[in-house]
Amino acid sequence: MARFISAAVGAGGVNLREDVRVIQEMLNQVPDGEGGPSPLLDTDSVVGPLTIGAIRNFQKRQVGFNDGRVDTNNVTINKLNTFDRTPASSAAVSFRHQQPLDPLNPLNQADPLDGFDATAAPFPWLLVPFQDVNRVRLVNGGSFSLLTSNRNIATVERDIILGTIGRIPTGIINIQGVAAGDAFIRVLDGAGNQVARLDVSVRRRRNLGIAFHYVVNAGVGTQTRNPGDEAGFLPLMNQIYLRQANIQFRLVSARRLTITDNLGTEVNTIGLQTNGEWPNIVRHRNGSAKFNVFFVREVETDDDGEPGGANFSATPTDSVDAITEIGGNRDCIFEDAAGNAANMGETLAHEAGHALGELDDGANPLHLMFGTTDARGRKITKAQALRMHQNAGL
Repeated sequence: MARFISAAVGAGGVNLREDVRVIQEMLNQVPDGEGGPSPLLDTDSVVGPLTIGAIRNFQKRQVGFNDGRVDTNNVTINKLNTFDRTPASSAAVSFRHQQPLDPLNPLNQADPLDGFDATAAPFPWLLVPFQDVNRVRLVNGGSFSLLTSNRNIATVERDIILGTIGRIPTGIINIQGVAAGDAFIRVLDGAGNQVARLDVSVRRRRNLGIAFHYVVNAGVGTQTRNPGDEAGFLPLMNQIYLRQANIQFRLVSARRLTITDNLGTEVNTIGLQTNGEWPNIVRHRNGSAKFNVFFVREVETDDDGEPGGANFSATPTDSVDAITEIGGNRDCIFEDAAGNAANMGETLAHEAGHALGELDDGANPLHLMFGTTDARGRKITKAQALRMHQNAGL
């Protein structure tokens, strides 16, 4: 059969924990009379004198030298593979969510907001924070080899629990983000076949300053929201973005904003920068924030609510909850009454996605960027997360 390691194990080796465990398992399959350890090694993924001694003993019997080190694709591991009895895959192997259910994801509890995108193509994908860990579950993984494509970007190891006899690997896989970049994790069975792959993106934390302005105006001012309310929905915004895109929103300021311009009975956002009401509001933005939110009583994309207007109607439509400039100054005018206490943070998170350059996603109501308020989910896809993260740094 065929086992593999990502980097050297033993004296002077890199000694990635998953690689060490593989070599310990392989040595334990060698009979005592052929140079195997006695007693058997504890497969604890830690290189110590017993593991190095077992490598040296095996090398003395089998390869004619004893440097105490197993390199990738060299004579020692090739000889160890002649004793390996790890089977070829007999069942489908896959990566899945570490926690299969997420009660904090009300629209789709089966898709936790953990940075894992099982639908990414051609391989599932995981976001891993820089110099931190994220986790997934490996199903039907057995004792197969787990290899990282670039140990300088990400390393991989299995969780180990103390069992009744020695240490037992669990199905939970820990991916450590070493440096910002992209890598992938391969799962190889005992015949050397790749039976699963996980793409990994390691990203640094992006902090995005956000300022809230509660507009006071003779015509269009806030109805129910006041400074301090942002403390209730910022945590949900960060719950959505931190694990999925490694973006954290930080409060820069929150204030009442008195605007003396006559804004009428609704803020009309037709034309945005070319319409007088939009620039007269957003010019009050906090320049220290990267995302400015202005709460007003009514925001529309038409003018049928303006008495005396050409399109005035006795039953005006409520056409929009918020308007956010895609990129640019990242200004958002938000209808004060839009959203409810449970999903206000979610709706703001959606608008923040626009500020980070994303358009409405009309394909999947389980996605955060789905266009309909109160019908959307909280999922950020791989493609969206990577674009948002990049734009958050601009």
